[in-house]
Amino acid sequence: MNFNEAVQAMLKGIKIKASYWETTEYIELDGENNIVDEHGCRYIFSNPDFRADWDFSYPMAGTMLKHRNGNFYKLVVCPDNTYSIVNTETYRVVREHISEDLIEPLLRVEGYTALYMCN
Repeated sequence: MNFNEAVQAMLKGIKIKASYWETTEYIELDGENNIVDEHGCRYIFSNPDFRADWDFSYPMAGTMLKHRNGNFYKLVVCPDNTYSIVNTETYRVVREHISEDLIEPLLRVEGYTALYMCN
C-alpha cells in the first residue's frame, strides 16, 4: 500500500511497517494519538517513508496464505482474539489459538506466505 493508505490503516488502529523494515519493526498510534515504534518511542517520518511501499506489520484476519506445498489457507480470528489457519479447500483448521505476536514467526517457520490483495 502507499503512504496515504498506510496512514489510513494506522488511524484505524492497525500496526504498519515500511516494506524495507525488519519483520519486528512497526509503527502505530498510542493511546494519546502519537505515532510510536515497536518500543513506544515517537516516530518521525523521513523522506524515504513517503515513497516507500507499506504493509501491515503482521498478516491480518482474512489474509489469504499460500503454503510451500501449494495449498491455500485463510487466517481467521477466533472468539478469544487469537488466530487460526484454515484450509480453504477442506475448511479444516490446521492451526488454532495463535497469539498476535506469534503469527509472523509461525507463518515463516511453517512455510506460509501472506497474499495481499494489492500485490
